[in-house]
Amino acid sequence: MLPIFNNFMIKQIGVFDFHSWGSVGAPNGTFRSSVAAIRRPTPRPGRFPCRNLVICRCGGGGQADVQPPPPPSPDFALALSASTVTVAQGSTSSPVNVSITQLNGFSGQVQVSLGMLPTGIVANPLSPFTVNAGASVPSLFTASDTAATGTINLTATGTSGSITRTV
Repeated sequence: MLPIFNNFMIKQIGVFDFHSWGSVGAPNGTFRSSVAAIRRPTPRPGRFPCRNLVICRCGGGGQADVQPPPPPSPDFALALSASTVTVAQGSTSSPVNVSITQLNGFSGQVQVSLGMLPTGIVANPLSPFTVNAGASVPSLFTASDTAATGTINLTATGTSGSITRTV
C-alpha cells in the first residue's frame, strides 16, 4: 500500500548517493537525494488531470548523515622536574618531582618506574611507585659511601591500563 498525501499516492522509486570530493559542508563528501513519484488515483472534475509527477529532493549536503568525531580517549602526561641529578657520596639529592597531568578526563592512578640507577644509588620512594592523576610525588636519590660519582640521567615510565608514557 502506498502512503497517501493530499489525495496523492506517494511511492519512493529510488535513493541515490552522489559523491563529491572537496565539497563544502559535507566532510565525508556524500550527498543523499531521493526521488519520489506521485500519482493521483483519479482526477477531480474540472481540474487538469495530472496523473504522474516526479519530485526530486536533495538531502542538504549530507549534514544529517555526518557523525561528529568521537571524543578523545582519556590520557595522561608524565613529567620529571629535572632530567638529571647529581648526588655526592654519602648524601641525598634535592627532590625531583614526578608529575602526572590529566588529559581528556583521565582520572586513574599511574604506576611509575624509574630507569636503571647506578650501583650505590637508591631512590625514595622505591621504584615502582604510584602517582595519582593530577598529582606530583617528590623523589629523593641517596648515594652510598661507595657509589660512583657524577651526574645521573633520569628516565621514568608511567603505566595505567593500556597507556604507557616515557620521559
